[in-house]
Amino acid sequence: RGEKLGCYPFPGNVTLQTGRIPYMSSSQQDTYYSGIKALLSKSWRGLNVTYGADFDFEKFEGTQSVYDIAKTMSSGGLVNETKYSLGRYPTNHSQSYAGYVQAKYNILPKLQLNAGIRYQHINVKMDDFVGSEQQTQIAMGYGSSASAIPGGESSYNVTLANAGLLYKFNEQH
Repeated sequence: RGEKLGCYPFPGNVTLQTGRIPYMSSSQQDTYYSGIKALLSKSWRGLNVTYGADFDFEKFEGTQSVYDIAKTMSSGGLVNETKYSLGRYPTNHSQSYAGYVQAKYNILPKLQLNAGIRYQHINVKMDDFVGSEQQTQIAMGYGSSASAIPGGESSYNVTLANAGLLYKFNEQH
């Protein structure tokens, strides 16, 4: 699935040694998600075991439209014609893989034991990125290049466990 979030135009300023240059822009944030889940369950004489795996993939992109300031101002902000399309935020990607098992066992007719464990591996990657203010300065002709902020990658693993007892006082509780 995809989610798109568009923000209303907002004023900004390009700061130079000679002064500040105003502009109007808006941002668009797009998130794309896909995943698959598998779940299996098995029961044996009061013991129920549920187990499975999750695979999730997500991508986030943020862009910015810088508008023709003369057209925006002469229309009172009602007409916004894109002059430059730039990056607003660094693109990032995440991947998650997990396996789990959850069990419940009826110790007595009114007493149930629950326990489970989940292992998950997550990998996050952030692309290199030139700051949005620097991109705007270059697009407006106030510079020819800018240094990129280096992206990076990180991953981690986590194991989560749970356990509990459930006592049923009656059929309703």
